[in-house]
Amino acid sequence: MVRDGYIYGVSLLAVAAVLVWLTGAWAWSVAPVLLAAFFLWFFRDPERVIPPGAGLVVSPGAAWLPKQSPSTPLAGPASGSASSSASSMFTSIARRLVA
Repeated sequence: MVRDGYIYGVSLLAVAAVLVWLTGAWAWSVAPVLLAAFFLWFFRDPERVIPPGAGLVVSPGAAWLPKQSPSTPLAGPASGSASSSASSMFTSIARRLVA
């Protein structure tokens, strides 16, 4: 789990406990507990299986690479003659919900 997940999750659980203590009604703690559960789920760090093989392009996390194409090298002394490629990456919460 990423450290931020613990920070947000535990903080929201503490807020829920304080709300129950102050009001005496557990209904006030539903929203903070649900948010805490979401943050703990969102910041999880599952093990990723990287397929073996040469020349594969693997996107980080749960992102999706919709386009990858060869690119023309930049002009200038630092560019040299190395080949390059252009990639676009799409990531969203919706893709993380499915992953």
